[in-house]
Amino acid sequence: MRPIKLLLLGASGQVGQAFLALDLDTDFELLTPDSKSINFTEPDSVYEQIMQIAPDIIVNTAAYTAVDNAESDQIKAERVNATTPGIIANACQALGIPLIHISTDYVFDGKGASPYHEDDTTQPINVYGSTKLNGEALVRQNCDKHLIVRTSWVFADKGANFVRTMLRLGQERDQLTIINDQIGSPTYAGDIAQAILKLIGQALKADFSDWGVYHFSSAKPCSWYEFAQSIFATGEEIGLVNGNCSLKPIPTSEYPTPAARPIYSVLDCSKIQQLGIEQPDWQAGLKRMLNYIAAEN
Repeated sequence: MRPIKLLLLGASGQVGQAFLALDLDTDFELLTPDSKSINFTEPDSVYEQIMQIAPDIIVNTAAYTAVDNAESDQIKAERVNATTPGIIANACQALGIPLIHISTDYVFDGKGASPYHEDDTTQPINVYGSTKLNGEALVRQNCDKHLIVRTSWVFADKGANFVRTMLRLGQERDQLTIINDQIGSPTYAGDIAQAILKLIGQALKADFSDWGVYHFSSAKPCSWYEFAQSIFATGEEIGLVNGNCSLKPIPTSEYPTPAARPIYSVLDCSKIQQLGIEQPDWQAGLKRMLNYIAAEN
């Protein structure tokens, strides 16, 4: 029996790198074409390339994630986050295979006060969120066997993210001002990768029928300021942080950015728990990441 052809798109990103780090069963043949082989900025070529590969399942972790840059680069963001995922979904439909597509909490406006459910009203307040929402719509329209996974505040062992930025700035400055009125759920890319692997197992079952949108993020929401506090406290414990940098909480109004951010973007993850996937502890993920960086150094 031949191995299952698993096509991973976005292998160079945070979640993609975390998925590559998993110890996959020999039942899988993992295919990770680079951006030249399947170029998300050239959607017209993507369908044919996927048909030539003829995978058994596709996991799409690729995205245009530069939230502020998207405000002035809307055409590229739309192409990468919406147009190309729609074409990928078309290819999956033609092949009769499942598509697992990663999306974001930024599809919500952040004006709520309780965790967002999958069927709550979406109303993005920035270009990034709008293009990701458009991508969700195209995936739903074009592929019956779809699992759209919204996640939030991703941090990872590799790549640019809030944790690495804090560590770098903590070495360069005596004080950092951190936003304390945006609330969300930091989510470790390694935990997202594990959740994707479990979803793959579900999606490949002949009798699986629970297709649709799912939320997956860590438990225990916090502010960026509280997240930064944990980064520095945990980093100091393992010798990554010298403890000489202080943190000052500030409101969003004191830190203007090109793209607006949701004030509250906590996701309700009870639906995905019905598939046997529990919410992880982001503090445990943070410790794993910081230990990785310590070993790297």
